[in-house]
Amino acid sequence: MDGFAVYQSTVLNGIRGLVHAFGSRGLDTESPDAVPERLRFLGIPPDRIFTLRQVHSPHVLIAREEDLEKRGAIEGDGAVCVSPGMGTAILTADCLPVIVASEACPGFLMIHVGWRGLEGGIVEAGLALYRSTTGAPLESLRAAIGPSASACCYEVGWDVARLFVTTYPEYLTGSKGDRFFLDLKGICRRKLASSGLLEKSIDVMQECTVCDGRFHSVRRSSGNRLRQITVAYIT
Repeated sequence: MDGFAVYQSTVLNGIRGLVHAFGSRGLDTESPDAVPERLRFLGIPPDRIFTLRQVHSPHVLIAREEDLEKRGAIEGDGAVCVSPGMGTAILTADCLPVIVASEACPGFLMIHVGWRGLEGGIVEAGLALYRSTTGAPLESLRAAIGPSASACCYEVGWDVARLFVTTYPEYLTGSKGDRFFLDLKGICRRKLASSGLLEKSIDVMQECTVCDGRFHSVRRSSGNRLRQITVAYIT
């Protein structure tokens, strides 16, 4: 598609009124207030996309029409959008981009999940806000975890590993000395399932942003300021 690739989830495809895409190099930006015009190739008007100033928090909010004027200015790491003709986007370069939508209700949840947000409960907070806003039954929910750092490359120290070693020991593998590999995708999937989503309704994309040069990665290139965009839009 005009020199850049997008990734879509099989479990989200077919949900009426939802357009979504996980970006790669080419569908990217340096700043949350600069939404690329290339979204028009997906049928998404860039001026109708809300973005947050991401701070690795568990904070999730409802994106409203008036918030479009505050693109990139409101702190948070997740948003629920239910307004037709509007969407949201998040920026990632190793963290997990997650979209949750329902076959039964309009709108979607989008969250930016790093280890801080994962440990702080952003998955649970996002699902609770989405369900309280839309009334979506658990059995109708569909979730996709997009391209992000996989367990093969997401190395952390004991300061991070200790936060997960008791509750999710199976998602930690030893490295050298006090270094460990943490499976963020696995923990996120487990949290979604523990919250009531059906296993068959959770799509985990296997692309690793650290291994795969088609994606931007802070861990591979710390000086790179570009981030791929994950976007969802309600028609």
